[in-house]
Amino acid sequence: FTLTIEEKVREEGAKRPKLVEREVPFSFDQVKSTKYVIDFK
Repeated sequence: FTLTIEEKVREEGAKRPKLVEREVPFSFDQVKSTKYVIDFK
């Protein structure tokens, strides 16, 4: 499965970092435990 995270990355020549979505692939044997996080905004 693939986890998508947002991180602030400062690109070359930029004054401020901007949010960039990055995908991190995981296999099921790398995961020890999981937790549900439900956020109603």
